[in-house]
Amino acid sequence: MPTLAELPPPTCQQGWPWTDALTPDLAPDMTWPLVSIVTPSFQQAAFLEEALRSVLLQGYPNLEVIVMDGGSRDGSVEIIQRYAPWLTHWVSAPDHGQTDAINQGFRRARGEFVGWLNSDDLLLPGALIRAVTTLLAHPHAVLVHGNCDYIDSAGRKVKSSTGRIEAQPPLSTLLGRGGVIRQPTVLLRHSALRQVGYLDGSLHYGMDYDLWIRLRQVGDFVFLADAPLALFRLQPQAKTHALPLAMIGEIYSIAQRHGGDGVAAARRPLGLRWEALARGRPAEWPACFAAELADPACTALPGPLTRAVQPFVTELLLSQGLRLADQQPDQAAACLRWAVRRQPRLLANRGVRSILLQALLRRAFGPALIARWRAGRFSAGPPGRQHSQPTDPRGEQS
Repeated sequence: MPTLAELPPPTCQQGWPWTDALTPDLAPDMTWPLVSIVTPSFQQAAFLEEALRSVLLQGYPNLEVIVMDGGSRDGSVEIIQRYAPWLTHWVSAPDHGQTDAINQGFRRARGEFVGWLNSDDLLLPGALIRAVTTLLAHPHAVLVHGNCDYIDSAGRKVKSSTGRIEAQPPLSTLLGRGGVIRQPTVLLRHSALRQVGYLDGSLHYGMDYDLWIRLRQVGDFVFLADAPLALFRLQPQAKTHALPLAMIGEIYSIAQRHGGDGVAAARRPLGLRWEALARGRPAEWPACFAAELADPACTALPGPLTRAVQPFVTELLLSQGLRLADQQPDQAAACLRWAVRRQPRLLANRGVRSILLQALLRRAFGPALIARWRAGRFSAGPPGRQHSQPTDPRGEQS
């Protein structure tokens, strides 16, 4: 593996893995098994070089690095070419998405232990040596994983995952909470990966969650509870960044497929999505979320999951009351119509009726006229009848 001096010099970056490198103290008579790291990438030139350096500078003595690029046109190929002398294999050609790229890399891998590192994530110093040492000490383990820190697009630490995690999560825990394994920290025994059949090519978001479930059925997991092993980057271009409904629906379906409770498995990512929406749009986020579910084009969430979250979303909508209707009357009305179709008894709620009526009147007469009506400047009688204080044709009180 290359030294820091042998790799292309950084332009202005500092720290790991640009100007800092790991020089591990390895036993001279130790035979280290081959490790294969696959990096799938597409249009990630802003982060790819940093990811590759974080692998190459691990100081692990028996490593192969495989880069599977999906035909990027953003400068990624030029980056890969600069690091080609230290890559076992690389390709830049159209593929069928991230899952397909990872599986292609796995099928080329020759290592006893394998893993994948997405092109916007990083390994931390010493991660591979710690993971390999652990797997060698636990011959019945099929997977080692650990904590990771979360960083933003600029590499600033956002949060840490050093919470309480079960060292040997039972299958029921995996089925109920898909987020207990931090993917960038994972190193797998290649024989176990072959046994369960690689990643499911039909999945686009939860392929790692599905893989953990299958692997747990054939062997043990080992958790490294001390220092984090990797950095997970939270950046807007990541396909899971906004927790799209398609991802949540896929998690539900995976849990159901393996005999678990899909609603329970989807509850955590749904909660994270609600939190993200609340941060960005604190006043109207329940309406925004319900509008997604109300959209006829939205088929991402299976019916049972939609029915499970609908009462919660409805409760949030009702809590917004008339204030929400003032801000987004048409949107709020659309959301409530969606809820009423599923729970007709909601029409008995005075707030629901008021929001629907206001949206209807706004659409028919315009917001200015409705504002005057709400201010009490029109009677509730037949059209044309005025208050005891008449108004002139311009709307001014005489």
